[in-house]
Amino acid sequence: MEQPYVVVVGGVNIDICGKAFEPLIPCDSNPGSVRMSMGGVGRNIAHNLSLLGQKVYLLTALGEDDYADDIRANCALNGIDLTYACTVPEGRTSTYVYLAGPDGDMALAVCDNEIARFVTPGYLEDCLPVLNGAAAVVIDTNLSEDAVVWLGRNVTAPLFADAVSVAKAKKLRPILDRLHTVKPNRLEAEALCGIRVRDEAGVRAAADALLTSIPQEKETGYLKNYKAKLKTAFDPTGKQASEFEMYIGPNNYRLLQHIEDKSQFGKDLDLQQLVYLGWPLFRYINRFFTIYVFDWLTSWGFSMGVVLILITLLLKAITFPMVKKSYMSSAKMRVLKPKLDEATKQYDKPEDAMQKQQAMMQMYSQYGVSPLSGCLPMLIQMPIWIAMFNYVPNAIQLR
Repeated sequence: MEQPYVVVVGGVNIDICGKAFEPLIPCDSNPGSVRMSMGGVGRNIAHNLSLLGQKVYLLTALGEDDYADDIRANCALNGIDLTYACTVPEGRTSTYVYLAGPDGDMALAVCDNEIARFVTPGYLEDCLPVLNGAAAVVIDTNLSEDAVVWLGRNVTAPLFADAVSVAKAKKLRPILDRLHTVKPNRLEAEALCGIRVRDEAGVRAAADALLTSIPQEKETGYLKNYKAKLKTAFDPTGKQASEFEMYIGPNNYRLLQHIEDKSQFGKDLDLQQLVYLGWPLFRYINRFFTIYVFDWLTSWGFSMGVVLILITLLLKAITFPMVKKSYMSSAKMRVLKPKLDEATKQYDKPEDAMQKQQAMMQMYSQYGVSPLSGCLPMLIQMPIWIAMFNYVPNAIQLR
C-alpha cells in the first residue's frame, strides 16, 4: 500500500540577502556580507512537512539555470519530491534579492517571480491524478488567480491555503467554500471577509464569516450564501412564549436607528454601534455632523461621487479660516525671521539662552505673532478629517 502523501502547490525561490556593515549609502558600493538560501512559501511548507516525516510532492515551476539545479539538489537533500515540477525552457528561476542595513532591517528588495505564471490550469490538469490522490493539498497565493480558482474547483482532496499577503489573499475569495483550512493573519483575514479585526470580538466575527460565507457561482443572481447558528433561552414547558426579532439588512446607520426605536425589547440595543464611526470624538463628529450632511445631500438625488465632492468642498469651506490663519502665521514668521536673527545674534553663548528667549518673545509680542498660531489651527481641524476617514469606508451607501 502506497504511503500517504501531501502535495504542495506554490512558489520556490532563491533568497539572496546583502547586509551592509555600516549604514547604507545610496548609489554607492557598500561593504557587507551576502548570503544565499532557499525560500518560497510553498517550498518552506514542503520542507516542514518533510521534517515531520511526511512524504511530500512540490508542484512548482523552475527555470533552466544554475539556481534551478541548486533548488533540485536542496529539495532532494530535504526529502521534497520534485518529480512533477515543470521546467520552463530558458526560464529564470524565481529569485528574491534584498538589501539590509547593519540592524538587519530591509531597505530595498526586488522579487523576480515571473515564472509562477507557468503554473497554469493546463499544467495542473496534467497533475490532477496526483493531486486527487493526496491526503491533503496545500496551496499558496503566489500562484495566479486562474490557477488558484482551478485548484479550488477541481481538487477533491482536502485543500489547505496560505494567504501569503493582503494583496494575494483576495485570490482565495472565489474558493473559500472549497477550502478545508485557510491560514490568514489579521490583515489578510480583513481582506478576505471585509470585517475589521481589532479585538477578540473582531477575530471571532471574522472567523465566523470565513466559516459561513460561501461565494456563489457567477450568473446565479446571488453573491454569497450565509449560514448562522443562534442560541437563546426558552421555557421547555411551553408555558411562556419565546419571542424573537430578526433584522436582515444593510448596516445603514439611520435604518439601524429606526429598527431600534421600533423594537419591543427596549431602546438600549445600540444597533448603531454595528457601523464603526471611529473613536468617541470622531464618532460624535460623524454622528451629529457628517451623517446629517450626507443624508441631506443624498436627498437631492446626487450620485455618491458628487456627494463626496460636495462634502469635501464643504469641509474645505469650514476649515478655510483655520487654514488661512495657519498660512498667515507661517507667512509672518518667514517675514519676521531676519529681524529675529538680527535681534538675537548678540546672544550666541550658551549662558545667554534665557536672554535670547526673552528677546524672541518680545519680538513675537511686538508683531502679534505666536509660535503656536501656525500649528494650532491645523491641529483643530485634524479631528474633522480623521472622522471623515473613518466614515467613508464604513458607509454602506459607498460600498
